[in-house]
Amino acid sequence: MIIPTEEEINAFNMDIKDFFDTLCDEKKWLSEDLRAIELPLLGGKICDFGCGFGHTTFCLMSILGASEAIGIDIDPNVIKRARLWFEAVKYYIEHSTEEKLSDSEITQQTYLTLGIVKPPEYMVGDVLSGKNLPSGISLAYCRRLLVNIYGGDYTDNLSGIDRTKLAIKNMVNTIIPGGWFIAVEEVSRINFGPFFVEENLCCVKINRYNYKGVLPHDLYVYMKPLIVC
Repeated sequence: MIIPTEEEINAFNMDIKDFFDTLCDEKKWLSEDLRAIELPLLGGKICDFGCGFGHTTFCLMSILGASEAIGIDIDPNVIKRARLWFEAVKYYIEHSTEEKLSDSEITQQTYLTLGIVKPPEYMVGDVLSGKNLPSGISLAYCRRLLVNIYGGDYTDNLSGIDRTKLAIKNMVNTIIPGGWFIAVEEVSRINFGPFFVEENLCCVKINRYNYKGVLPHDLYVYMKPLIVC
């Protein structure tokens, strides 16, 4: 049995504190994004494209009351770390309570603490190739993903516009009829709205606001119609 040192325990506790501080911050801004369209609780499956370390995925699942959440990122290293958070919070709860709890009780307490019904699933996937993307998504969400794809340094010989259109097409293909697509992007020279319309999505709202009170962002809210005309 490996016994962690006091230094390792303190570092772990700081990581957990940073995790919860980030969740609190993310929930604030996500609530702003979602309140703008008065979204009901979904109870369905959501996907956080470009999820990074997975904080937004947890928050989306909690705020929307989703039954299933998937975080997608092309970087296997960040996905590996995202997958550790649920078990890390379980470990923290187990070792920060004086009660002797069973594993199922610890798991349930972790669900309550995070405001979720099951852990998110994190997968390596590529929105450009369409490889390893989910299906049956009720709500797709991305933040600063399209801007990065448009201006990124790629070797695929595609223009930034064509590359962005391809990414949107592949993400839209994961959404069920009647599902939502929300994108929060830094204001740039490109209006991404027409790219969503090309994929037969209906515009609900495009709104400009200062993300975290400083950076101007555009909020794109689209819905996939039940019947494509």
